Amino acid sequence: MPQRLLIRFLFAALTLSVSVQGQTAAHSGQERIIDSLQARIRTGLADTSDVKYYIRNIYSLASFDPLSSIQLNRAYSEIALREKDTIASADLKSHLGNIFRGAGLYEQAIENYMVASEYYEQVENYASLSYALINVGNIFYDLKQFGNAAHYYQNVLDIEDNELAMQKAKTVALNNLGLIAQEHGNYELARTYFLKSFSIRKSYHSPDNISHSHLHLAELFTKMELYDSVSSHLSRSLNQVKKIPREYPVYGERLWQILQAHVDQEYARGNYELAHIYADSALAQALLNESTYHEVRSLLQQARVCYEVNNLSEAADEVQAAYNLAVSSNLNSFKIEALEFWIKLAKKSNSLKEVIRLQSGLIDLQKQLQSERKGLDVATRIYQAEISRIKEESRQEQNKRQLSEEKLETKSKVNQLLVILLVTVVIFSIVVLVMIIQITRKRKKSAEDHKTILAQKSEIEQTNERLQRTNKLLEESLRENSTFMSKMSHEIRTPMNAIGGLTELLLGDNLSPDQEQLVRNINHSSQRLTALVDDILDYSRLEGGRVRLQPRNFKLGDLISDIIALNKSKAESNGTLIHSRIDTSIPTYLYGDADRLGQILNNLLSNAVKFTEAGHVHLRVFEDEEMLSRVRIGFEVEDTGIGIEEGNLASIFDEFKQANSEIHSRYGGTGLGLAISQQLVELMGGTISVRSTIGKGSIFYFSIPFEIGKEDEHATASTPANLSDKTILLVEDDKMNQFVAQKMLDTTGVAIQIATNGLEATEMALAQKFDLILMDIQMPVMNGFEATQRIRNEGKNTSTPIIALTADVQGETKTKALEAGMNDLLTKPFHKLTLIETITSYLS
Repeated sequence: MPQRLLIRFLFAALTLSVSVQGQTAAHSGQERIIDSLQARIRTGLADTSDVKYYIRNIYSLASFDPLSSIQLNRAYSEIALREKDTIASADLKSHLGNIFRGAGLYEQAIENYMVASEYYEQVENYASLSYALINVGNIFYDLKQFGNAAHYYQNVLDIEDNELAMQKAKTVALNNLGLIAQEHGNYELARTYFLKSFSIRKSYHSPDNISHSHLHLAELFTKMELYDSVSSHLSRSLNQVKKIPREYPVYGERLWQILQAHVDQEYARGNYELAHIYADSALAQALLNESTYHEVRSLLQQARVCYEVNNLSEAADEVQAAYNLAVSSNLNSFKIEALEFWIKLAKKSNSLKEVIRLQSGLIDLQKQLQSERKGLDVATRIYQAEISRIKEESRQEQNKRQLSEEKLETKSKVNQLLVILLVTVVIFSIVVLVMIIQITRKRKKSAEDHKTILAQKSEIEQTNERLQRTNKLLEESLRENSTFMSKMSHEIRTPMNAIGGLTELLLGDNLSPDQEQLVRNINHSSQRLTALVDDILDYSRLEGGRVRLQPRNFKLGDLISDIIALNKSKAESNGTLIHSRIDTSIPTYLYGDADRLGQILNNLLSNAVKFTEAGHVHLRVFEDEEMLSRVRIGFEVEDTGIGIEEGNLASIFDEFKQANSEIHSRYGGTGLGLAISQQLVELMGGTISVRSTIGKGSIFYFSIPFEIGKEDEHATASTPANLSDKTILLVEDDKMNQFVAQKMLDTTGVAIQIATNGLEATEMALAQKFDLILMDIQMPVMNGFEATQRIRNEGKNTSTPIIALTADVQGETKTKALEAGMNDLLTKPFHKLTLIETITSYLS
């Protein structure tokens, strides 16, 4: 036997020898408890306290002696029914269903689960009702009757109850529906179910449940062979497990599941050596968990890995160890699984005698299990008959006692009447005396209560006042943070608008090649600084949950062309070709947040261009799935750049992470672009993944669902040749931005008048009718919001189009602008063409 296996089995033997005495004592204690409970039932002393004690300890009792546990359950069910304790009756039926299911008596299990569900429904305990239905569905799932299983899981989803316990039950039903879809190979539907469950679980912040959801997604992506996504979800699952206290049993269980998922992934990829290493780690964790189930599962998986690399001797050791452990722990399903694999191993080794011996053992085991199930079924029926006999004897004895009591009652009636009369007189006297005492006490207590109420009222008022102060401080803190972000955006973007505008205007003049290159470099630097500010602001808003999607109709082809054009200059300077291809099956117009989609694509394309020199960058857009009035669009950005090391793929979407320090020093960047892109993709209901090879390049893939859009009625195809008959009021306090806006509009011929603050603008709007107003928002004396409201309420420009010019990119700014009466909003820095097209759309 290999040294590794010898050490492992020595460790297991040591663990077993240390725990034998404790287990023997525990078994002895369980036996005494069962004897005591049965004795109380036989002597008629059992009551509701016995029922509650049994329910609290039912799992340990059932695992020690299932048959005695069934007998106790039946007897306590009679008591619960007699006492009209519906919850106890339901719990007993549900636990009885668990026992029968474990014994493979599915018909009896389903019958008990269904009775339990009726009881739970009577008392409106919908969470427990859901788990009873889920258990019925699980039986059908085990029997591969997936249609029936899905029916019961769907019944859980149809229950209208928003309590937290009910929501948790629904996540289980969603996951199980996902497993059914996965069994049928419908991986996209499975992903939908898993993500719905994941979304609910994230809302109540349970690291255990969130980790479990990541594991489901990892298993699905393993089957889909999307191994980068598998690694990502396993990494995120592990991050959640780290939040669970180590002393909790679920901590070790989740660690084992993560290691097993790594085994499955590497096994599926054919990386058997790495799968072997993970399997060793999983087995070690199973031993730490003291979980026989986990240990047997890990041993069988190791046997399969050894089988694949033709290490038949070690595979035989592993499967024999698994079988022996399953026998000693009475894990029937694992006994059968181990024997079936052992037979497969013997066949590959051409050991005919061993095959015959093992097949004979498998047949004997199957007969034994069938016999045990029949024996338990017969014993259950015998006990039901015994209960009926005991009930009949108890009824007859009760009738005899009733007759005797009636005779005694008749003899004592006269004496009772005399006693009652005497007692009535005494009670009346006592009542009168008590009333006199109570009236005296009430008067005294009333004064004391009044003082107490006044003191409590004062304390409540002080507490409310403290809470109000705390709430006010929190609100002020939030406002200050929002104001700071707004001011920072304004202070940086305002001069950037001037720099960007001036360089764009210079590029339109006749410059020498050297001059043109200098101006382009300035323009590129200003764009990089603006992008850096955007990343920091976006990351802050995403972390705070303040990003809101702003869907609109847009033309996908135009968006792609703009993004390609934005990155073309940098690509050319790198000697890199950048191009795109859009499938013709994609609708021309989509409805969604085009700005956020453009931000994601720009992040991915700019990264691809940055890390590719003298190569190619391809953007492919295709229809991933069509769903009635919606369509899922897939985007793939492929480059022939430096690539990403496999060890860094799992953390590539983490914030402030880059492949290594050398990459950062050479190429720069904040490490926020991919983290923001992932969060935006998920916010839009999509998924993102990456695969890469060092020295060959990377492929980033994401897909997002969109509604099918329609053509924007206000869109303009081109700029009119002449707006010389139009007059615009430009409200802008920054003189450099005044100059830039005027120069940008020179070619249109439009007449421009300038106001330097909101108050001046309102006075000019009262005196003159304008065709359009460009309104800055943050200005001295009076801001753009207040100025717009005044213009809308009086004067000659109540219906004149007003376009906001702002350096504040927060989502609420656009909402406030529209509420104030503005028609549209341009964010600084803006391009000349964007300004002209926006103005033309309102003046044409």
